[in-house]
Formats: sequence, structure tokens, C-alpha cells
Amino acid sequence: LSDKLDAEVAISIKCRGYRKQFTVRRFASEVKFDSIDQLYSFESNTFSDEISHNLLAMRIAEPECKPINLPRRMLGSIELDRFEIAKEMTKGGPWLIIPENRTDIDFRPVFYFEDSLEVSDVKPSSSMQSAVKAFHPKFNPMAIADMMEIMANDYHHSSWLYMRSLWDNFGYLPLSTFEVFKALTNNLKALTIILFKFEMDEEFIRRLDTEFPVLWELIPLDYWHSAINDFTNAMKKIDIPADFIHEQVNSIFDRLSNSLPTYPVEIIEHLKGKKLATRLPLSLEKEVL
Repeated sequence: LSDKLDAEVAISIKCRGYRKQFTVRRFASEVKFDSIDQLYSFESNTFSDEISHNLLAMRIAEPECKPINLPRRMLGSIELDRFEIAKEMTKGGPWLIIPENRTDIDFRPVFYFEDSLEVSDVKPSSSMQSAVKAFHPKFNPMAIADMMEIMANDYHHSSWLYMRSLWDNFGYLPLSTFEVFKALTNNLKALTIILFKFEMDEEFIRRLDTEFPVLWELIPLDYWHSAINDFTNAMKKIDIPADFIHEQVNSIFDRLSNSLPTYPVEIIEHLKGKKLATRLPLSLEKEVL
């Protein structure tokens, strides 16, 4: 399983000397950029020209901001099927060219950098927003992963709000569009924290499970217990009754079980407070240990 947006599956069918090949891609449409005319164009073999569509630009580091519409190139009073770079995109990047939140139009999001990264000026980031701005796949590839490691050890880090905004406003896009979700699924401790931050959003869990090669069974129990303690302590600080907190934790893990039917029930019950059954009789286990 690949988390790459451009991943393809090649299918070859042979029968009695006849051979047919197919290439399966995530997207049937694409956006191309003409660097000479500085225009974006939308191309699709399945999209009808009779259906109007728009291209949007989002600030990757500011997902709480509303995306802007790219203006169409005009020929007199006629709108062409080409899109210009918006004036707002001269700063505030990096930007991502994305489709509208519609089921009838979809394409691979593409990046737009308004200027080049100053490699000599790369500094440690203090937030996910600054890490996203500093990230570069060649010159600064660890910016986001390093920030995710900091967040994994700080349940109250302000950058968890960035993740919430990204999911709430742009969760309709493939999660692998965003480097932060790739970094998240590669950091299992951070993964347990965000599941509590999102209160085990079942759709979010299913999307992670579908789009990334997450081995849920390999998440250490210590990570789960740490996230439970952080969640519990945060609730206690605002004077939530202990019984209600316990019910919330149980409900949270019920949602995890609903989202991942193959996840071991014994682990779910243990995380809800029950002891794990020993694999050996207690007396024999003591002798072995």
C-alpha cells in the first residue's frame, strides 16, 4: 500500500494471445500549470464541459482561512477555461491548488510556491504552521516530522488546533495530500493523542486506515495509556466528574472498535480498564519471569 498521491496500479490481462493493459490512478482529472503564461488549466477525460467548475487556492499553513477562487482568464467579455494566479498568492504561501468540496469534480491537488526556500535560513520550528512553511522535500524534509515528535510529547501543544482545522475544513481531500498526516501516521505516539483530541472520530480513523499503511496492533500499550492519562487529566482540570470521564473513555474506545472491526477486542477491553488475561498460569508465569 502506497500513500503517494501519484501511485498507480498496472493491470495486465492476457488470454489466447490477446493482451489488454489498464492503469488505475487515484484521480481521473488533473490540473496543469503553464509556466510561460502563468495559467492553470483543468483537464479530464470524464468531466463534462457543461458543468462549471472552479479552482481554489488554500494556505497550507493556515487551514482555518477560507480558500480563495482563482480568477478565470478573460478574452474580452468571454471567460476562458484557464485560471490565473490570484493576487493574494504573492505571499502567505505555500499554497495548494484544490478542487471544490463537490462529489462531481476531483483532481490531484498541486502546490504553488510564490518564492524559493532560503536554505541557509532554515531554523527549528515552534509550531506546525511554521514547520509547514519551512518544509521542503529536498532541503528541509524533516521539518514536519520533527514538529510532530514535539507534539507527541505535549498533549496541550497549540498545534493540535492546526490539525483540527485541517481536518474540519479540508478533510474531503485525500489525507496523503498533506505531509502532516503522513508524519502523523509515522509517529504512533502522536497518533494516539490525536485520536483522543478528535474523540475517536470514526470517519477520521477509517480514512487513516484506508489511506495509510497503519499497523494499529503495533501501537504500544504505553502510548495508549499515556494518551488516556492526558485526556483524563485535561477533563479533571475543568472539574468533570470522574464517573463521566470513565464513561467517555469507554465510549471513545467503543468508537475505535467500531472503526477497526479487526482490532483485538481484548486490547479494547484492557484499555477500558480490564486486566489483560495472562498467557500462562500465574504460578508458572512467576517462575518464568
